[in-house]
Order: sequence, then structure tokens, then C-alpha cells
Amino acid sequence: MEVVTLLVLRATELGLLDRIGNCTHIQRFSIYADDVVVFVKPQVPDLVTIRELFRVFGLASGLHVNFRKTTATLIRGGSQERELVADMLHCPISEFPICYLGLQLSLRPLTKAQWQPMLDAAVRIVPAWQRGLIAKPGRLTLVKAVMSARPIHHLLIAEAPRWLLEEINKGMRGFFWAGKDRANGGQCLVAWERVCKPIEFGGLGVKDLRLHGLALRVRWEWLRRTDPDRPWQGLPMIKDVEAREVFDSLVGIKVGNGRNTLFWCDRWINGRAATDFAPGLCLTVTTRTRNARTVEQGLLGNAWITAFSGNLATRGAVECLQLWIAVNSITRDVRAPDVFSWPWSPSGVYSAKSTYTMLCHGEVKPIL
Repeated sequence: MEVVTLLVLRATELGLLDRIGNCTHIQRFSIYADDVVVFVKPQVPDLVTIRELFRVFGLASGLHVNFRKTTATLIRGGSQERELVADMLHCPISEFPICYLGLQLSLRPLTKAQWQPMLDAAVRIVPAWQRGLIAKPGRLTLVKAVMSARPIHHLLIAEAPRWLLEEINKGMRGFFWAGKDRANGGQCLVAWERVCKPIEFGGLGVKDLRLHGLALRVRWEWLRRTDPDRPWQGLPMIKDVEAREVFDSLVGIKVGNGRNTLFWCDRWINGRAATDFAPGLCLTVTTRTRNARTVEQGLLGNAWITAFSGNLATRGAVECLQLWIAVNSITRDVRAPDVFSWPWSPSGVYSAKSTYTMLCHGEVKPIL
């Protein structure tokens, strides 16, 4: 499909396809095996161009697009755009939000009905009449390998609502202790929170879905900082405050040129952030500046000093001096890139397993 991507790039350069915001030509596509999603504006020139591109690609490669099996989805638009797309592409029209590769795509938080399929897939793994025939060790294996694993695909992308995690936990608890949909208090020999601890902490190794989902979402912050070649780089991302806090507390940063390290947010000053030295002054820095200004930009001509607003009181002057001393104590090689490391993983690279283990360390103390 690289040929199609190049065709779209050329069509965009010639003005045959309108740009979609700040998306690059690569970000117009989502390709998985033989499944392709293309983002196009619902207007005549764009629809004609994309139809002809696929026609030419089919003639050249023999891989023709079957528009009868193709579905067009209007993310935004009215009945007029709907009729236009149907007339131009001659394919079925579906309603947004949609399910793609097992994930619910939506512009707004998912409703309870849209989360329900994931709940059903997690708890309905064995017919009711067979549940009581499985011994408890076998039920534990199914809980760990199937029931707690099926939600991972969604938990990697989005934070699941509390009610959903509670329902999945109720289903796992009932199946493990009683072989039923639900278990009462007398059937549960140990609190479920204890069961969901790692074995080294006295649990049975069942994943805590909330912590596991948090550990998985930290992955996006790691990739955003360490892998600039990812196709989604540059797209606006949902701000995940909890995942960002976990990332900041666990990552190790060695500043080089400072282009990938945030001056105000990251812990780049010997493991500490600028807010640790000047908490009061940092409150006067605008949110946009805190989330965008890099170390390279902040240190260029000591531009970080100009980020403060208002008059500096005595306390503010002291904090400014403390931050000045801390910043100037850092020795860096401006010719080298910033280095991000994950001290909790043997390879020094982020892994969900090491992150989950560290989150569990914050919950309980190991059994000696």
C-alpha cells in the first residue's frame, strides 16, 4: 500500500485532495493486513480523486477495490453530504461512531452501550452449565489467561470507566470462587483485592485491571518522547494526566540538546522538575508554555526567566535564584540527543510489565 500512500501524497501536492488539518499524507491512512481506512473530506473533488486513485491502482496492480464491500462513514456532516458520498462512491453508508479492528471509534467518551461488548466478551467465556465442572485451578487459569486478558486491547487505548472494571471484577470473582456469574461473601475466602496482587506480594497473580490499564497507557507517553518516526506523531492526543504522572515519576532523563525534554514539566534537573525548585513561580507560567517549551528553548538566552508573569515578591525571587542555581548545575552535551531510560526494566526500555510491577510496589509491601 506504499504506492497508494505516494499517490495520495502527489494528489495532495497538486491540490487535488484537500488537507485535513495538520495531518500528513501518511496519517490519512490506517492499514492493517487487507483492511484500509482512508480519511477524505466529503466534497466532490476529493471523492472523485480518491475513487480514481483506487481505480488506477487496481489497473496497475490487479488489486481492485470492491466498493460494494466498502463502507463510508460520515464523522461530521448532514444529509446532503451523505447523499453526495453515496452517489459518488456507490457504497453502503454507516453511522458514526463505528467499531474498527475491535475498537470503538468516537469523538466523545463512549456510552455504556458502547462499552457493553467488551464487558460481554470478558465475562462470557464458558457456558453456564460448564462452569461448575471446571476445578478451581482451571478457573484461575481461565481468569488470568482469558477474562483479564480480553479487555487489554481497549485498555491500551482508553481509560475504562469505573463501573466497567467493577463489573468485570465481579464476573471474574464469581467465576473463580463459585463457578457462577456472581459470588456472595461467604463463597469468597479472600478479598478480591488480595487475589489481584502479584504472587510475590501474596496474591494469585490476577491482573488488577485499573493498574494494568494505567501501565499500558504510559506506553504512549514513552513512544511520543522516544520514537519520532511513529506515523501518529504530531496528531493532537488526549491529555492523560494519570499516565503522564506515572511516566514522570518512573522515567530517567539525561539532557543533551534539550529538544525532546520539556523545561517546566519533565524531571531533567538531577531527577527533579523545575516545579520542585520554584513551585510558586511555576504557577505563574501559562499552561501552554509549560506544556510546550523545551529545555533547548528555555536555556537559549535564559528565556525561561521571561515565562513568569506578574511582579516577583521576596519568595518569588528566592525561588528564581534556586532554579537558576539548579539549572546551571546541569552539564550537558548540546550535540547529543536527549536520552530517556526506564530504570525499572533490565533493558532500560519501557515495558508494561515493569511499569505494572512498580505500580503494585506502590500499593503493598512485599512479603518477606
